[in-house]
Amino acid sequence: MKISSVIKNVIVTILVIGIFGYMFYRLYHEWGNLAEYNLQFNYLYLILSIIVFIFFYFLEGLGYYIFVRLINADAPFLKVLKSRYISDMGRYVPGKIWTVLWRLYFLKGYSITKLQIIVSSLIEMAMMCLGSLLMFLLTLLFWDARLQPWMYVVFLLIPAVFIAIYPKVLNWSINVIERIRGKEEVKIRTSYGRMLGTTLFYLFYWMVYGLGSFLLISSITPIGWELFPMITGVFAITWLLGFVSFLAPGGLGVRDGLLVYFLIFIFPEPIAIIITLVTRLQISLIEGVYAMVSLKF
Repeated sequence: MKISSVIKNVIVTILVIGIFGYMFYRLYHEWGNLAEYNLQFNYLYLILSIIVFIFFYFLEGLGYYIFVRLINADAPFLKVLKSRYISDMGRYVPGKIWTVLWRLYFLKGYSITKLQIIVSSLIEMAMMCLGSLLMFLLTLLFWDARLQPWMYVVFLLIPAVFIAIYPKVLNWSINVIERIRGKEEVKIRTSYGRMLGTTLFYLFYWMVYGLGSFLLISSITPIGWELFPMITGVFAITWLLGFVSFLAPGGLGVRDGLLVYFLIFIFPEPIAIIITLVTRLQISLIEGVYAMVSLKF
């Protein structure tokens, strides 16, 4: 292993430990004051949250299958889901190649080439990112008056997202990133209508994610439905920022720290930390269960 890779892994490890360590420290420091906060555990909302997140991860696999079909590749539905869920675990392994390598491994033997797997994976990631950004921008309309002076930025960025999904623009954007990464350029052949359809799919995808998060929070502390748009936007943008940070595998630690930061605008700090830690635990467990079950496909 190169010295630079070792140094990077050490820095990432310190960063992740530092972020979680700080959260546990703050929680420990406030532990004696938790009685002052409105903590009311609700089993019904927890169960509903688990059900919604199970559906959410089904949508994740379905989304990848849509892109596999979009590039005219042919692979069985269950095999595509298997490749998606197991390769998802590659996000937590240092290095950026494991996700694609595992998809290549599980889809070999079917009528799908290495380039098609790379292209479908790139489109999927691009649409997940654009969908999360669009959802965040839309939910900003529900924040309080402090954001009103910035609303013009929202109205400028929303059309920009729809321009970004135009096939020629999307091709150019992806290939700029691929050239920076020193990778082979790709060509995405699809229509604007299909890209609009996938954009709507990912808006629904992030709405389901927001609903699962809202129900999970409701299982910890009572909240009103008026917070649903804000919570959806916060979870969408922190996923995006964690993904593009490139600092830690799967945004581990980075996404969690950002989530605490944004949630503090809505909840007291100890509640925000508890929500973040419980969210990480639940999502990791569901991801792991999906990966293990998909091994049977």
